[in-house]
Amino acid sequence: LDKGESKEMILDIINQASRASEVVRNLLDFSRTEAPSLRKLDVKTVIQETIKLVRNQLMIMGVKLELNLPEDILPICGNLHNLEQVFLNLLLNAIQAMPDGGKITISAKQAEEGYVAIEVSDTGVGIKPDALEKIFDPFFTTKPAGRGTGLGLSIVYGIIKKHGGYVEVRSQEGVGTTFTVYIPACREDEENKEDRQ
Repeated sequence: LDKGESKEMILDIINQASRASEVVRNLLDFSRTEAPSLRKLDVKTVIQETIKLVRNQLMIMGVKLELNLPEDILPICGNLHNLEQVFLNLLLNAIQAMPDGGKITISAKQAEEGYVAIEVSDTGVGIKPDALEKIFDPFFTTKPAGRGTGLGLSIVYGIIKKHGGYVEVRSQEGVGTTFTVYIPACREDEENKEDRQ
């Protein structure tokens, strides 16, 4: 082997090891069954902390980010680590749906019956209607082989369900996709509550 081939093989090994690590991490996250420890959280803080994790990818991929997070949004009851993972998965999916750049909009508003709705919209390729029905199924992916584990949206669904919330999705091919995450607003008597079941 020459130097170039050796370097290529080493990079391939590193990439495959990284991918295997991601699969194991996702499997561990997916298999966790304990109820999250919930506390009062500011929606803006959750989103801003998550954005820090993807800022470089946004710049590299030429994706613009628009935030619409009103100051008067009620706090939510949640686990910061878990919710960062939810929005990280949604943001990474949105970035990957826009290989030629585009725009992600994150907005929050009060929703019905004591929920806060947080929307993550992209101007990406969209999701085919037949795939839309299966996107929360474990191991289902619309990405090319080797590009996704098919667990990201299952983890999103599972975490939000454990928080007493739910997730909706709208998509149009060639236009983009919007995920709306509904999380219960936090009342004072629910702060630090361990389980919402």
